[in-house]
Amino acid sequence: MLPASVVSQLQAGRELIADEYASVTVLFCEVCDFNTISGQLDPDQVVELLNTIFSKFDVLVDYHSVHKIETIGAVYMVSGGCPDRMTNHATLIANLALDMVASMPDLRAHIRKTFKWAKNIGDVNIRIGINTGILMAGVVGIRNPRFKLFGDTVNVSSRMESTNLPGCIQLTEATHEIIKHAYVTELRGTIPVKGRGEMQTFFLK
Repeated sequence: MLPASVVSQLQAGRELIADEYASVTVLFCEVCDFNTISGQLDPDQVVELLNTIFSKFDVLVDYHSVHKIETIGAVYMVSGGCPDRMTNHATLIANLALDMVASMPDLRAHIRKTFKWAKNIGDVNIRIGINTGILMAGVVGIRNPRFKLFGDTVNVSSRMESTNLPGCIQLTEATHEIIKHAYVTELRGTIPVKGRGEMQTFFLK
């Protein structure tokens, strides 16, 4: 999955796409308890479920003018400010996260109404983690090239998702500092984060 701006650089003859970004906001969103859910469904049903949810998220990503990096299993990854540099990336990602959470009631209703197998699973939910910071990004691979993000900013964003609660949006202090005057947030407190020790985090409401 290559961004249009990256494709343009490749078409213009740039052989190596690798850049450093001073400030990027990264979002990870995961379908909660996916291993349990998928264990109760057939393979085609698992794909139907993820397609239903992620197709809606694709629409929201385009609407908020940010970039979908990739999906890995039940995890959906987005960046703001990379590869297209912008100053309001934290705001755009915050708005996207709020819309993702707000879309879930209608998605749950649609899943229950559309798919007979939905009765075999409970209510589907998501959790979201967001972090802002410096990172590197570039195109990796020849046969099947992908635009990838690298650095601690990405790792911490992933930890914000994995340590979060269902239905919630968890922010690092870095992201919270940027958006705190424009949004309703709540101090979660200090939580242990693998590789970083204790971190103070916030919920975006």
